[in-house]
Amino acid sequence: MDVTLYGTGFTRAGNVVTFNGIELGSAASDDGRRVRFTIPTQYPAHGEVPPRSISAGTYAVTVTNQNGVSDTLTYLLRSGPP
Repeated sequence: MDVTLYGTGFTRAGNVVTFNGIELGSAASDDGRRVRFTIPTQYPAHGEVPPRSISAGTYAVTVTNQNGVSDTLTYLLRSGPP
């Protein structure tokens, strides 16, 4: 599921999106006012624990770049990703 965040202070490259503790990697912003990312379908597995599906609920989202860390956005996911 693709999401677009609108705000200010995004950079052309190097916007690292964190979705509920999952670092999603670098996202670009053409205009410094929006950044796109994809919600993962599962939490990554650690050790012998299998991956866990992401379901409906509220999730914390932040963006980190050379300007610092954004305020935390609470994102409401109405249904899990397909």
